[in-house]
Amino acid sequence: MAAEKGRPLRLQQIRDLVRERDLKNQQELRAALAEMDIVVNQSTLSRDLAELAIRKIDGRYRIADPRERPEPSRAMADAVKGWLACGPNLIVVRTAIGQAQALGVAIDQADDPSIAGTLAGDDTLFLATTSGQQQLIAMRRLERWFGVKDGKA
Repeated sequence: MAAEKGRPLRLQQIRDLVRERDLKNQQELRAALAEMDIVVNQSTLSRDLAELAIRKIDGRYRIADPRERPEPSRAMADAVKGWLACGPNLIVVRTAIGQAQALGVAIDQADDPSIAGTLAGDDTLFLATTSGQQQLIAMRRLERWFGVKDGKA
């Protein structure tokens, strides 16, 4: 069995395969990667698909159209004070007073696959993830959307 190739190459090959082929499930995608001597387990492939915003659309894997998944406004970045990982499935986001609910709505509308859901108070937002790995992906999304503010909740 060939050793797994580097992560950047694997992610690029996944993107290319999804663009070029009609892949209906992870087994087909794993087999296509194996043809390229890229060996990946199911859990790693699931994380890669989430990170690349690849979803099943009409029964086939497709890269989600960014226009269909609006990111939270950069203008909201000023309302975000910071965030902190709490355990493997929760991120606590601190906001300016009265901004947590609007931020939660914006994050929910982004429909990011790494974020299972949000719960907002007045100045605090809880982001739930399904695993520690998804939590890391969600924290990278927060950095992209709002700038580097990790650990300042």
